[in-house]
Amino acid sequence: MKIEKIEMFYNIYASKNNKNNLILISILSGVLFISVIYLNCINKQKVFYGKIENLLRENHKSILINNTIKNDIISNDINLNLNSEALKYEKDDDYILNYKGGELEPEWEWVKNISILYTWVDGSDIDFLEEKSKYNGGERDINSRFRSADELRYSIRSVEKYLPWHEGNIYILTAQQIPQWLNTTNSKIKMVYHKDVIPKHVTPTYDSGAIELYLDKIPGITEQFLFFNDDVFLNNYVHPAFFFTTKEHYPKIYLERLVKFNKKMVHKELNRNDINNNFYSISYHTDLIIKKYFDPKFKYYYLEHTVHVFYRDLMEPFRQLFENELNVVISDRFRNPYKPHTLYLFLMFQHYATKHPEFPHKFGGQGKAKDFKGYELPKDRTIQKYSSVLNYPKEHEGRIKFGRINDNLKANQDEMIFFKTHSEVLVYNFNDRYTKDEALYQFSEYMITRYPWPCSFEKKEYVELENFILSKIKEIEEFETENNGLDDNNNETISTEELLNQPLFKHKNEIVKEYLHLKDSFSVPNQMSTREKEEIESLQNYSDENETLGKEWKWIENISMVYIFDKNKDMEIRKLKYSIQSLIKYLPWFKGKIFIIIAPNEMLVNNLKSSFKDEDYFNQIEILTSDKIVPDCYKDNNNDTHIIEMYLDKIPGLSERFIYLNQNHFFIKNTHPRFFFSNDEFFPKYNLKPSLSSREMRNQRRNDRAFYNTFKLIEDYYGRSYIHHWRFLKNAPCPLYRDLFEPVRQTFKNPLHKSFINNKKAVDSLLPLYLVINYNIYATAQVNYPDYVGGYGTIKNAKAPVLNAERTIEYYGFEETSLFVDKNTMITDLPLTDNLCKHNEFNRRIARDNILFLSIYSTSEIENNESLDIYYLSTYFDDECVSSSNTKVSVILPTYNGAEYLEHGIKAILDQTLKEIELIIINDASTDNTTEILTKYENDNRITIVNLQNNGGIGRGRNIGMEIAKGEFIGFMDVDDFVDEKFFENLYKNSKNQDVVVGYLADCISVSYHCAHNKEQVDYDDNMIHKKKNRRKAYGFVYNSIWRKSFLSKKKIKFSIKRGILEDKLFRNECYRQKPRIFKVPDEGIYYYYERRIGSANPNNKNEWLHTVFEKGEKEKIINKYRVDDPNDTLFKTLNITQTKD
Repeated sequence: MKIEKIEMFYNIYASKNNKNNLILISILSGVLFISVIYLNCINKQKVFYGKIENLLRENHKSILINNTIKNDIISNDINLNLNSEALKYEKDDDYILNYKGGELEPEWEWVKNISILYTWVDGSDIDFLEEKSKYNGGERDINSRFRSADELRYSIRSVEKYLPWHEGNIYILTAQQIPQWLNTTNSKIKMVYHKDVIPKHVTPTYDSGAIELYLDKIPGITEQFLFFNDDVFLNNYVHPAFFFTTKEHYPKIYLERLVKFNKKMVHKELNRNDINNNFYSISYHTDLIIKKYFDPKFKYYYLEHTVHVFYRDLMEPFRQLFENELNVVISDRFRNPYKPHTLYLFLMFQHYATKHPEFPHKFGGQGKAKDFKGYELPKDRTIQKYSSVLNYPKEHEGRIKFGRINDNLKANQDEMIFFKTHSEVLVYNFNDRYTKDEALYQFSEYMITRYPWPCSFEKKEYVELENFILSKIKEIEEFETENNGLDDNNNETISTEELLNQPLFKHKNEIVKEYLHLKDSFSVPNQMSTREKEEIESLQNYSDENETLGKEWKWIENISMVYIFDKNKDMEIRKLKYSIQSLIKYLPWFKGKIFIIIAPNEMLVNNLKSSFKDEDYFNQIEILTSDKIVPDCYKDNNNDTHIIEMYLDKIPGLSERFIYLNQNHFFIKNTHPRFFFSNDEFFPKYNLKPSLSSREMRNQRRNDRAFYNTFKLIEDYYGRSYIHHWRFLKNAPCPLYRDLFEPVRQTFKNPLHKSFINNKKAVDSLLPLYLVINYNIYATAQVNYPDYVGGYGTIKNAKAPVLNAERTIEYYGFEETSLFVDKNTMITDLPLTDNLCKHNEFNRRIARDNILFLSIYSTSEIENNESLDIYYLSTYFDDECVSSSNTKVSVILPTYNGAEYLEHGIKAILDQTLKEIELIIINDASTDNTTEILTKYENDNRITIVNLQNNGGIGRGRNIGMEIAKGEFIGFMDVDDFVDEKFFENLYKNSKNQDVVVGYLADCISVSYHCAHNKEQVDYDDNMIHKKKNRRKAYGFVYNSIWRKSFLSKKKIKFSIKRGILEDKLFRNECYRQKPRIFKVPDEGIYYYYERRIGSANPNNKNEWLHTVFEKGEKEKIINKYRVDDPNDTLFKTLNITQTKD
């Protein structure tokens, strides 16, 4: 018998209430039993028959039919269309229980185009994690709260399957992310980004409650819309009567269970301070608000985790009514137990406020809401009457279920089986709290098999891959069925460990694991965020001191630099001088004041003035004694650095933003202002160390009492639930807001005074700089400051801050130097020793990462001896590099994908008769096996290897090599060229009193390698005479010359980093314009130059090599010299060598 006929038969007799019903049901149950055998494809007859017997005993025919048919739908994916002749029902339950997936009744036509909205985040996305880490103590770990396991994909599948009547748009609100599997060309899917909906400076936010406040701002969303979380799934066909009442079409608010709050339990949860288990406290604070505004006798029920209906046009009056209460939601970017549950609050607003007969001009309720001024709703709205209905647990019992996925695989399995076999459940969710991979595999398998129907907006490659995996899982299930359940999965006593060891379960997990791996391979994850890559490239490419800043950076030219100097020692004064020289040299845009704050000490003032009086930048320096800024009440302690720090804003003429440094800070390359401030709104970038563990935090009480006291005070003022991270500042420049110092002094007035008066007592000591920075991070970096100050502790009772009336800054945000930007731009706390210039870690980092800044600290040995390794600092800050190195020539060899020629080039340099030679290899982000080859040479002290992360071209590579070269002279070589073993020795022995020494170059594309075949070399020969007047006309190539490093440094000659131009010619011409002393060597030693230019750090060169090379016996010479005896070697093949037997 067909299912449709069974349904029809039951519909005929279901309404008759007579004594014959039991007979009819008994007969029909037999028919149904036969139909089960007919339809059986998953071997579940016993379960099915048991359900029929239970339902017969209940004598409830409509539920019997509903469960029977819907169970078949779940098991067999039978698409029914049973409502072609729609009936009009009187009760919501009639619609819900009798809906089998067909056409809607005419009275429900209006709902078809309703919008469906999802909020979604991919918590494994590196861009998301990098931005979040700024507010999360620098942590980039994936939290289950933000983890994505493609739940959204399967939730949308459930919607497309079980809401066949839905024809409206599906909106996905995200943090500028798009699911990898989603085909966005489908017009029904609308991607919406937080930044386009949520007000500026409320984003980014990682609290769903804040995101849900602005759902009405989504362009095009309908007046009523269905709101899904991405972990909510439909389990069967759902009629609109599930969401709305039948007569008035009011939204239903589904309540779960009554909650009776206990203040002791609330305080216990608050003291536990567990961000993942604070819902009881959140509910408690929500309950207080509802009682205050609407109903003092309100009974709080938890909400069901289900689909919710929103009135779009009620969200604005909701925000206005609860403006003060919602400040805490948008000021803290994370979930917090002191926040209200905004979804719950809005649904209760829909319920209570709309009860007033004059709504929206007056709000309903027995509390504060009745005094609200009212609100004028949009005139173009189509809804005139607003209300909602509370649906209590008994009214929807069994239709909504809360599910969990955790590390208990057996419990997970039981829950999954329950949802698959209980068709009366219409909506359920899976709250993921798992940490084990096996739970992820189990969950993924369930989703794949439970919702195997691809959506119309999934990418083809993802669907094809999943179909293949699904077929493999089906094979295992069929095998299990045929073998009468080889795995005893239904054993209630089985443990997770036993389940993992069952062969079929284990095999399915392996298949799913491979599936996830293959799926992830469609989009290769990045370790570095898009923003980090762009910032690093921008910082490292800022190399031309004549490069002008954009107009947006004009303000920074007059920024103030501030030093507090407290040591009248020669070594410290010399370090301060070098630090300031580094500002002048490597911050070419800086024209502002340099303030040096010292204790009142006439001798120190005179020493400093004497040190700087002859410098060109002396007019930028202003030496100021601390008594000019520190209040008189602390004059006895005005040499205390911490007291001075608290009053830096009192420096006369200090800029609104300023940079705080110390004498151990040094810039070593040209540095863009983005090193200090963000690129968009110029927020200060704080350089913070990783968060301390709980144990490390406790240990600071003993190790660093001032730090410990400061963060305990911060916790007390802002609340422990808000301050999860204690972090030390790095020894690096600290950009600051001038006008936040006064509010900090206001806020912490009493603790600061106590600390400054008793500054000798460690128990009272505080670190003002940490108070200022954390005030910025936790109190001001939110949209309502200064009218509202963030935090949950003592600060709530503090007076409103008073800011400088003449300030130009409206929003005090902050930025943090991220993990990869830090590693690629700075070295902090490098130990200062007598052998600093030989410090391996520094040399490795500066070579690899193109470091812009370094800070040092003095060891006790150095401080005792009061000596300083001037060599190291002078190489960066003096015009002439005073080198203690005995390296005579540094050869720079840039390479991009030149692996097949690389070892030949390296050998050519290492075989040079000049032994005081250094080889610097610049690996310009090669994608072949260049990096692997270079690992062979990592321990060779003659070779420095620089592995760049982004390809920047040959000019950039050579500039980096020139910066780190130790040699007296610099030479250049391409990876596919060769030099005679005496080439550099011959050049160097003729270098005395010369700036450029030129040798012979053989153009190996010619038939002959004689220099006369180079036109430019001929010109060189013609002009290279010993008459002084002609020397400046003479020139050679970049490759066949060596260049005195001090000459290049003094004249600031570098290669152009712009691609596609003749960087060699520009370099050479610029050099000769500076009138160098030039000498031509005798005809001894030759540089062999090949026109094939692949591998020379240029990814655009063609892969062509020489075929007419090395005539007149040169072939044998090269073969013997470089031992080219491998038939697979490229050079071997290129030279067309024929193997011969001995």
